[in-house]
Amino acid sequence: MAERSDRAAREPSFPLLRQTQLSSYLTQEQLSELEGSLRLSTRRLGAAVFRQRDRAEALFLVLEGAVELRVRPPGRRMYRTVEVAGLGCTFGDESILEGQRYLFGARALEPVRLLVIPLTRFEALAKSRPEVALGLVRCAGTCLIQTLRPGPA
Repeated sequence: MAERSDRAAREPSFPLLRQTQLSSYLTQEQLSELEGSLRLSTRRLGAAVFRQRDRAEALFLVLEGAVELRVRPPGRRMYRTVEVAGLGCTFGDESILEGQRYLFGARALEPVRLLVIPLTRFEALAKSRPEVALGLVRCAGTCLIQTLRPGPA
């Protein structure tokens, strides 16, 4: 399921962190530390990032492109779009919030570049550098608030 190009695997992620909302919550030093816990991943148009009810094993940050978050309600045949995660947004938050399964599926609406933090690395970070883990949680929360906040009347 994971698609990673050789170029993407070699490319340093730290400069890419500056494109995300994480830079609002973490210092440059903390971003440098976080870099060691991240990996860069790419998906082609239409490719799945994960499927609904897959084990929630990672948190994702969108660096480029857009990812459709969709759910298939019980007893229904069709999927329904819940949200579109764009530049700087997180998704897969269930992984760090004690969720054992993703509540929705995620697929690329266009070619995407993602920063991925596996749950095991997040948990290690939460023990060794709780302020960095808290910055990740705050970033994820900000994305959720922006999604749920009503637009101007």
